[in-house]
Amino acid sequence: ENPESKTYAFDAGRRAVQEHYNRTGIHAEVKNGEFYLKDYVNHIRSQYQEKCDTRMVTFKIGNYVNHILKGDFSRSLEAMENIMENALKYGDGRRIEISFYEEEYCQIIEVFNTGEKISEKEIPHLFDSFFRGSNTRGQDGNGLGLYICKQIMMKMGGDIFVKTSEEGMSFCLVFAQ
Repeated sequence: ENPESKTYAFDAGRRAVQEHYNRTGIHAEVKNGEFYLKDYVNHIRSQYQEKCDTRMVTFKIGNYVNHILKGDFSRSLEAMENIMENALKYGDGRRIEISFYEEEYCQIIEVFNTGEKISEKEIPHLFDSFFRGSNTRGQDGNGLGLYICKQIMMKMGGDIFVKTSEEGMSFCLVFAQ
């Protein structure tokens, strides 16, 4: 087998995926508005409670104050759904917890999952396009999910960052209030 043909096929696939997201995802318009945190949380619960129950993953949503958040409801759900799918895909299947806290006029939504975490040297690259962490071995993916999440959150005047702990890792979505 010719290794150059594999590289060419990989690069062609990468270009096709990038072109698709350039047309439909990354550069798609973000319609900034306002929405209630309660509506956001209810949507996440309705999408993931049964999915977690079926997989016997403990799914916990913490207490929160029902603030009005600034951003695009649909696109922010797209970011959260990517984080949740990653937690299910790359976590160890024991626990996913969503918690809420406020800092400097921002609402932070933290999604924690137990399991293998990425190395400290990988953290700066986690939101780069096509980057896949060492904990993704053997799993399908293209390395665009977290990049797209970052683009969405930044276009809404927010952000996303990662934290690691002894038990796993957390992705934190930052919304303006």
